[in-house]
Amino acid sequence: MDLVSDLAARFEISIQATARRIVEETKQDCALAISFRNSPEAPLTSHHLYCSRSFERRFRWKATGCASKMIVQSIGAARRAQQLEPLVVADAVGRGATLELDSVRTPRAVLVLFRALPARSRMQRLVSVS
Repeated sequence: MDLVSDLAARFEISIQATARRIVEETKQDCALAISFRNSPEAPLTSHHLYCSRSFERRFRWKATGCASKMIVQSIGAARRAQQLEPLVVADAVGRGATLELDSVRTPRAVLVLFRALPARSRMQRLVSVS
């Protein structure tokens, strides 16, 4: 999210628009949840979810809405400036995956980035178990 903030400042566009564009165009498995507010004191609205094509194919969050509760909890933690720990979730076919989370708070929004860590190869799993 530091890179997103730097790019937004450099090109003088909102961090929300910058993050959304990066997530929608990247080849990495990632998703972005944004919850807006009308003023710095106002409550957050329901979240908007943006996914890379590969993330949506792998996890189907937008199609199924299955991660909505987890997204709301992550946005709440980010709003309270709590440390966001990695999450272990199942993909659309039931395989486990680890998601790394990062967040940023602005006066008008809270953003949470979910990035799937690359799956370890079978050889890496065998070596780490040995």
